[in-house]
Amino acid sequence: MNQSAHHIAIVTGSIVTLAFLSWFVPLLAIVIRMDSKGPTFFIQKRPGRDGKMFSCIKFRSMKVNKSTE
Repeated sequence: MNQSAHHIAIVTGSIVTLAFLSWFVPLLAIVIRMDSKGPTFFIQKRPGRDGKMFSCIKFRSMKVNKSTE
C-alpha cells in the first residue's frame, strides 16, 4: 500500500470512529445517569511516561464508594 492510500485509510477510519462515538458517548452517559446516582465519569490519577501523573477519565461502571474517591 502506498503512502497516500495509507493516509486515506487512516483518515477514513478516524472519521468513522468519531461518527460512531458522537452518538454513543452521550447515550452511555445518559444510561449511567439513569441507572444510579453519582457522577457519570470517574477521574483517576495514573502514572504516565517518565512517572509523570495524568488524569485518566473513564465512565463510571460501579457504585461510588469512599475508598475510590
